[in-house]
Amino acid sequence: NGTFVINGTSGTITLARTLDARVQSSYVLSVRAADGGTPSLSSFVTVVVTVVAVKYPPVFDAPVVSRFVREDTTIFTLLYVAHATDRDPVVYTLANTTQTTFAINSTGYLILTAPLDAEVIVQYRLIIQANNSVYIANQSVLIYVLNVV
Repeated sequence: NGTFVINGTSGTITLARTLDARVQSSYVLSVRAADGGTPSLSSFVTVVVTVVAVKYPPVFDAPVVSRFVREDTTIFTLLYVAHATDRDPVVYTLANTTQTTFAINSTGYLILTAPLDAEVIVQYRLIIQANNSVYIANQSVLIYVLNVV
């Protein structure tokens, strides 16, 4: 089908185009070798090529983002939507956090889950992780709480 090329002299099998495991995960090739003598002798061999998907880490649009949030912002307000580029599905989570002021869903929507008070905490540093099941990428989100007089 034009995917592989076999050198007629050396028998080396090479690629004629790029493979994609998402399209086809394996190929079965039947190769015949002949000696060209009289009488001609030949033999067949089956070659199985397994295509392994190559994964790369997700890439965030920016390594650090800042958001300024008024302390009177209502609970469940959307504060930020994380976005990482990847060929595979990405799941978002908050890393290493015990805080309960913010939450993120698997699609990257960061929301406020508790009241803010600029007199108590003026800045939060959150780490959003994007996971494609093999690699994890991090993005820092700085939340600055604005005092409302």
